[in-house]
Amino acid sequence: MQVAQSLCTTVAETSIVVQEGESLQVTISLGLTGLKGRTITFDSLLKEADLALYRAKQSGRNRVVCND
Repeated sequence: MQVAQSLCTTVAETSIVVQEGESLQVTISLGLTGLKGRTITFDSLLKEADLALYRAKQSGRNRVVCND
């Protein structure tokens, strides 16, 4: 979670120069899920992360949501 939050912050603080004198600011939203101590298929893991991503997007920009 800390790495994901740090990534969001770093991306939000980075300007992308698109033309001389013009820059673009972007943010990201991330959906996380955990594997520790669980037996789960890759497809199920991906679905859980995808659901967490949609919750992050619904919560606003520049968010990290972890599917607990």
